[in-house]
Amino acid sequence: MISSVAILELANSLLDSIQSLYLSHPRTLFAVIIFALYLLYYLNNAVKQPLLFCADGRFRWFLVANCETLSQYYWPTIWCYETHLLTPIATFIRGLLPKLKYHREYVRTFDNGQISLDWYDPEATEALCSAPGGMCGSPQHSNFNAPIAIFMPGLTGDSQAEYIKTMVPIAAAKGFRVCTINYRGLGNTRLLTP
Repeated sequence: MISSVAILELANSLLDSIQSLYLSHPRTLFAVIIFALYLLYYLNNAVKQPLLFCADGRFRWFLVANCETLSQYYWPTIWCYETHLLTPIATFIRGLLPKLKYHREYVRTFDNGQISLDWYDPEATEALCSAPGGMCGSPQHSNFNAPIAIFMPGLTGDSQAEYIKTMVPIAAAKGFRVCTINYRGLGNTRLLTP
């Protein structure tokens, strides 16, 4: 059995260690305290069993019987589990990606507007080849019978959007000819119609 004197001596030596750490490396102690608080917050708020919102019945019974993950704890990534942090961090990391090289083809629409098609070409000499009114160069691809992957960015995105820059090289590595559509007025495509 541990005596109270031994416990007091252990607590005293622990406090002496903390004090010497504070005097020699105050920033390190501060970082350790912040990390310990964050770890407690993570364990208390993030690590949980999934909630199942389903009416009682055969379907709920089926889910509980066949989905083992419903009874296990979910351990999200410790360094960035909040959705509010994931979005800006992912955008920042993707923003570090270099500009993709494309050959551009302009397409006229029925109402005299235009959109541009950027064909991915990692061997291009410029980051973007854009000659108004037509195709500049020809997209290089070893197999013109390969399937075409068409990427359509979101409402205000273009061929250099962060999420497009991550997917296009992957599709090209899988053997696709990759084309990204730039809508009217986006991606340095001139807006010709109101």
